[in-house]
Amino acid sequence: MGRCYMMSLTKVAPFTDLLKAARTGSEGSMGALLEPYIAGLSAYVRLRLKPEAVGRTAELCDEVISRASEGIATFSYASESSLRKWVFLIAEQCTADAGGDSAPLNVDAVDSVLELRNAEVGLEQDALGAEALLESYRSFCGSSIQQGSGEQSIPKRILEIERVFRGLPHLHREVILLVRVAGFSDSEVANRLSCSVGLVRHHLHRAMGLLADGLRA
Repeated sequence: MGRCYMMSLTKVAPFTDLLKAARTGSEGSMGALLEPYIAGLSAYVRLRLKPEAVGRTAELCDEVISRASEGIATFSYASESSLRKWVFLIAEQCTADAGGDSAPLNVDAVDSVLELRNAEVGLEQDALGAEALLESYRSFCGSSIQQGSGEQSIPKRILEIERVFRGLPHLHREVILLVRVAGFSDSEVANRLSCSVGLVRHHLHRAMGLLADGLRA
């Protein structure tokens, strides 16, 4: 599954069997197809939203699942990687419709005590979801997360990762989300961004370095 580190659907049932059943309206099969993407999908949606809108993450993830379920009958590809990218493209559209983040953020402007506390409370109220979200962040941040304070609660660690991530230049955030979270190839991202593969790799390398530096600070 490339660099998004998601488990294979074939551990549940053969992908083609699940896809065939989902296309005929099987909710269980559709759920099995999408289940491996849920944690990554939550991270993707959350990181695409402006900080004041992260409370809508679950709502928007449900919308992504609903749109995917409605569209699966006409989904024309037959591979796990194609399905994954299709689902994340739907997520991108949903967050854009919800006023997702598309410009560099002024980190100081979003660091209000009230805003952060509200976000922290929301994570505390969903302990299992917060743990899964942190694991998803670990999958693309790597060992950098381990460099933070071991005394931090899971919600505080999540918010710190998000604070550092949102402080990155927009293009750096974009290549991390597309390559490391959604699983698009360097060449696919280059086509989307109308640039060379080499430039995508340069931005990704630079983005991961800045993210690591920020998390170690």
